[in-house]
Amino acid sequence: METRWSIWTQHGENEDFGSTVVWFEIDPAASSLLQWGEILPPGGQFVDYIYNGAISSDRKVFGASASFGSGMAIGFNTSNATSYVTDEVVSQVGSDPLSTYTDVAPSASAFQQLCNTPRNPDDCPWGDYSGASPDPAGTRGAVWFTNAWVDSQGSWATQNWEAVVGNVAEYPVPTANSYPEGIAKAGRNLWFTELDGSKIGKVTPAGAFTEYLLPGGAGPLHITPGPDGNLWFTELFANKIGKMTPAGALTEYPVPTAASGPWNITAGPDGNLWFTENYANKVAKVTTGGAFTEFAVPTSGAAPAGITTGPDHNLWVTEAGAHKIAKVTTSGVFTEYLIPTPTGASAITAGPDGNLWFTESADKIGKVTTGGAFTEYPIPTPASDPIAITAGPDGNVWFNENGANQIGKVTASGVFFEYPIPTLGSEPDEGITAGPDGNIWFTEYGANHVGKVVIH
Repeated sequence: METRWSIWTQHGENEDFGSTVVWFEIDPAASSLLQWGEILPPGGQFVDYIYNGAISSDRKVFGASASFGSGMAIGFNTSNATSYVTDEVVSQVGSDPLSTYTDVAPSASAFQQLCNTPRNPDDCPWGDYSGASPDPAGTRGAVWFTNAWVDSQGSWATQNWEAVVGNVAEYPVPTANSYPEGIAKAGRNLWFTELDGSKIGKVTPAGAFTEYLLPGGAGPLHITPGPDGNLWFTELFANKIGKMTPAGALTEYPVPTAASGPWNITAGPDGNLWFTENYANKVAKVTTGGAFTEFAVPTSGAAPAGITTGPDHNLWVTEAGAHKIAKVTTSGVFTEYLIPTPTGASAITAGPDGNLWFTESADKIGKVTTGGAFTEYPIPTPASDPIAITAGPDGNVWFNENGANQIGKVTASGVFFEYPIPTLGSEPDEGITAGPDGNIWFTEYGANHVGKVVIH
């Protein structure tokens, strides 16, 4: 949410190629210009005229509640001597670059109204003025527009539409087909695993990558910062736990149980690293020196997956095969709680409200107190397939919607917001975390990207 007041405005301006729309963000308190820009023809497309602009922030105010506000969108017309009038829109979040053009409504024919107004015989009356206003009731940062276009009879007509502001930025991973999975914040950077690339990646908040090669066939899956200042990660294919220094120096520790399926990993409350053995049905801990202790899950075939440290200084684990959430003490004592909906639970995180939050394959987000009381919230989008989950710096819980190609946010009271990922089929899968820049970062397994959601 924005913490400053600003005014957005725009005007038309003549250019060598015809005309353009110039926009400004102004700080009224300081009487200063925060940023400005202009709408230029897209690459490879000759446009004589860009005009009839309207601009608005996506600040939502509904009754006493308010949200969003760091994004804006501009609607406008384009045309030239050989192209019909088209309604277009671009958007921006923060000071990121403008999005590419989105064609909203290409006209059906040329404008054919006669130019014979009494004031000037060369005056051609052109449609409604354009307008823009933030959506007061949506679950996303969005702006409503009105503008003119030309119908099939050659007369102007009014077009109304809503534009969702581009909250999501994406950064291609340098190694092709690396299949990025887990992601974690460490220091000023994000660190992530490349499952098939057999690498550990580092990306700055500005999108600059560094990659560190692991021995072939490692299959790094999940990653977490350790209490020793190093990065710790599971090697699914190699059946090892990896440790990497911030400079990229690697140490590997074989898991005692063969083919254990080391899955998720977290820093424990006791100064050790704790992880799940999905195939071996165990929860284990490893010291920073590489000494292992393994604990069998009481329920057979539980398939432990997600793990996190709770506010009660215990470990909390999802049992994907048993429809349970388990509490594990640092001495390895289990207490298991049956989820009300018989569902596979994937990931789990400590929420900002003192509860544990987890994803359910039944398209729900679950919440469980440290005493084992459950609340479940259905996700608005069907077949969303939520997987990874994290607590955000904004007091909400964020999660990946693998099946819906979205990032979701849910408030402590169960109100949802969803943010589409620009790349179709991106498959946000096992990785999501709060970044050092105050935004939400996630991995796109299918698109080979690391993405971020800019928090308003």
